[in-house]
Amino acid sequence: MIKPPAPALMTINRNKVRFQLPYRNGFGLLELMVATAIGSFLLLVIVAFFTQALSQNRELLLRLQLQQEIQKVLQLMAKDIARSGFYHFHQQVEQSNVDLFNHADGAASSITHANREPENSCLLFWYDLDHSGCIGSNHGAQCQRDERNNTQDIQKELFGYRLKSKMIETRAMYKNGTVQQCDAAQCHAYIADGGCDTRGWTDLLDSDTYQITRLHFSWLANGKGVLAEIEGSYKKQSEIRYQSAVVIPIVNRL
Repeated sequence: MIKPPAPALMTINRNKVRFQLPYRNGFGLLELMVATAIGSFLLLVIVAFFTQALSQNRELLLRLQLQQEIQKVLQLMAKDIARSGFYHFHQQVEQSNVDLFNHADGAASSITHANREPENSCLLFWYDLDHSGCIGSNHGAQCQRDERNNTQDIQKELFGYRLKSKMIETRAMYKNGTVQQCDAAQCHAYIADGGCDTRGWTDLLDSDTYQITRLHFSWLANGKGVLAEIEGSYKKQSEIRYQSAVVIPIVNRL
């Protein structure tokens, strides 16, 4: 059998080999500048979008926080005002003292205003917080003697809400600043028109953060209910505002 001849070996001189790559055009200066401008514009659009979204989210959170704070105030007022004029019938009490504080018509509350504040921006009232049958505590069967109050700590059962210097305040009277053995005129003065200017009030909100621009009370159904309206904003961002109102039935009116 005849074998085929072996293939001849080819020697390649690498120094003489030339590789030709296809010719490609690059970006010109103008094209590069246009591409850079478009990229920068898109980046600015994205940054502006996220900045606006963050700003809107922050404003929304601030509005919700303001709403929450004002609603808390309304709930507190509604809970207190609904008890206006309540006193517990106590068998051991022979003579109560509520008539010393009430108006001539038996009303236990007043809608008035503090000095230099809008009308109907203050509400004063009382109720028997400790269910003792009288206004105050530490008394016996006679809560008044010789037309004078005969109880102690009456400041604990005298309540009120007012607008003062763009802030809503609640009554927080002190024992030393209250005439405990008051006569009829002195006792009645605590819920009369001038009662909104007495000492002993405290802010319900942080006055460095919030401001109340409107607080208004009005009677409903011949004194059987109260409409409380409130409007407030942030002190440093007054454009963020919130207003609300609540109808409060006076279920314990005398």
